[in-house]
Amino acid sequence: TKYIKRNILEKILGFNFFDKNILITYHPDTLENDSSKKDFKEILLSLEKLEDTRIIFTYPNSDSNGKIIIKMINEELRRDVVTAVVLR
Repeated sequence: TKYIKRNILEKILGFNFFDKNILITYHPDTLENDSSKKDFKEILLSLEKLEDTRIIFTYPNSDSNGKIIIKMINEELRRDVVTAVVLR
């Protein structure tokens, strides 16, 4: 199996990896309107404990709960401009 070299992948994605990286993909439950925001907030709070870690978010679907999560991701990106990025 051939792999893309790290520096090439960083160019493609438009950001540099850190020594430690975490990928966050969260798709809210479409049937549970109340829990999605609360659940994702718990994820964000747990990420605050990480140090020197690149946080890479992916966007969920753009249904009503997904839009709430997208807004929360964007707020996190504005708050943490150093370590947080989003794959679009």
